[in-house]
Amino acid sequence: MFKPLLVLALLVGIAAHAEYEPKLVETNLTGVRIPIGFDDNDRIQVVAEGALYSSCYQLGPYKTEVDLAAHTVKLFQKAYVYEGFCIEVEMRYTQVMELELLPAGDWKILDGPTGKLLGTLPVERATHSGPGPDDYLYAPVEDVFLVQDEASGQPALVLTGHHPVSCLEIKDIVMTVGNGVIVVQPIAFKRKNVECAAGKFPFQVTALVNDGAKPGEYLVHVRAMNGQAVNKMFRIH
Repeated sequence: MFKPLLVLALLVGIAAHAEYEPKLVETNLTGVRIPIGFDDNDRIQVVAEGALYSSCYQLGPYKTEVDLAAHTVKLFQKAYVYEGFCIEVEMRYTQVMELELLPAGDWKILDGPTGKLLGTLPVERATHSGPGPDDYLYAPVEDVFLVQDEASGQPALVLTGHHPVSCLEIKDIVMTVGNGVIVVQPIAFKRKNVECAAGKFPFQVTALVNDGAKPGEYLVHVRAMNGQAVNKMFRIH
């Protein structure tokens, strides 16, 4: 007697669970922020922009499709839609998308579902002959945040992270301001003739934002060690 009831309860539970499972739907992207300065040996990242239209949406997985012959990259962003009480409000989102390695040339970045052109990604041919994937040894930056410099009143970027060895230092920060994008290259070097112990050595450096950055919203793309990058959106006033 109890066994049929148990089976019935399990079936009801499974049906209820399936009823409340979210649907996975395509979204249409509204734009893309494209950092400049990528070579054909870089792990390329772009930041896609879009909007969700109620509180019942949650950002889902993304995928990219590369067409080598057409020199296009299609971006697809999905979202989970849950049933229930929803607040109808537009919520903008950004999504960092990894494109991995691309051959040199100009690449059209398209919204996958509609084919709409979102932007153009220039990829240069790598010319450096040193070891490693990058032109420089970049610092292992883990985070970036925007502050106002007390002395000048200008916006400034603060980079934080941990050096893997005690003899590593940041010697220069190269900043390039583009269309809605600020690319930051924190160039590091190893000091010679000093002890170089392994460990985690915290660092924090501050750099003024270039005068070319007009008020507005920017993607700050910070290159980091081992082909990594930190991407954050900031509004500069």
